[in-house]
Amino acid sequence: MLLIILLASLSCKKNDTTISDPKLLNCSINYLKFQDDYRFLGKTIIFDPFDSLQVSYTYKEDKIVECIGGFQTISSGNNLFRLLFSSEVRDSIVYKGDSVCVYTKPGYTYFESENPQSPTIYVYSQNRLQKLIRRDGFEVNYTYTGNQIVEKNSNGIVLRTLYFENNNLVKIVKENINTENTVVYKKEIFFNEFDNNPNPLKNKHYLLGAFYRAFSENNYKSTIENEYYLIDDTLRLTGTYTNSMQIRYNSDGYPGFGDYK
Repeated sequence: MLLIILLASLSCKKNDTTISDPKLLNCSINYLKFQDDYRFLGKTIIFDPFDSLQVSYTYKEDKIVECIGGFQTISSGNNLFRLLFSSEVRDSIVYKGDSVCVYTKPGYTYFESENPQSPTIYVYSQNRLQKLIRRDGFEVNYTYTGNQIVEKNSNGIVLRTLYFENNNLVKIVKENINTENTVVYKKEIFFNEFDNNPNPLKNKHYLLGAFYRAFSENNYKSTIENEYYLIDDTLRLTGTYTNSMQIRYNSDGYPGFGDYK
């Protein structure tokens, strides 16, 4: 009897398999957001065409080690440049302890004084983003308080505040304040219409265009952006921009951002 029980136990261990999450192989840029990402902050971004473009991912075991698709610089006159999406640009992703280092090739320069051979670094602790270090040394630190995350630079100046509901990023607020402590500019980004389905980009802030989705448990389907400027001593709404997207789901309940393995 003891031998039978032992054999049964060994048989169960041998047949036991670990089921991993589906691997997202590519993602349409329709579901990604590039504007306001610190990697490209303030740059004009161009997609030509738009609807057919995507980024693709290469895996080593369960980790993404390459992101295919990125931005090349093109001249726009007066010593300025714009960023054009190109499948010729690739990110090599290297995992070092609690940090993720992203090396972009070819080595286009997006900001003055940056070293294009250096990585953009994302530092994590307990699966939460703690710091972003851009290739020019610019730092963004993340402080978690209740249902908020406060972004600060290395001098302790608040850059933005992120607001959460039900483990999803629902709003970002950025304010520019003058020397008289008056808000002269304000920008709000709202993430709306969340589903109850798993998010394949969660905690993958280092993937191109996935930074905002990476904070959330689920998947948003629309965004609203409001901009305010101080006009005649009053902060006035000067522009509203909306974006809506349809999402289909596979048999496992994962959003159809692209193909899965």
